[in-house]
Amino acid sequence: MRVKGKPRQKVVAYLGRLDELREEGAIDALVEGLAQYAQQARVMDVARDLFVHAAKEYGPVLVFKRLWEELGLGKLLARYVGARGYEFDVVAAIFAMVLN
Repeated sequence: MRVKGKPRQKVVAYLGRLDELREEGAIDALVEGLAQYAQQARVMDVARDLFVHAAKEYGPVLVFKRLWEELGLGKLLARYVGARGYEFDVVAAIFAMVLN
């Protein structure tokens, strides 16, 4: 906020003194209390409950593969390398290198 062209600070909320909050162990409780109002925190809590061990291993690969397909990167690359006569799947190799 500016008053007559000069910046002015405004206290939105007083949470307490950091040293006192640390002594009381209240920082975690404060963060949890505020997180209920944050949309991203709620989404992350739900997402955390959805994952199982196997999903952690394959989840990022599946997400990246979906992006790869939606952007049409595989088709684009196939047009450029298709006629060159490689003895292996160049597009799959590029996908693996980009993923790593």
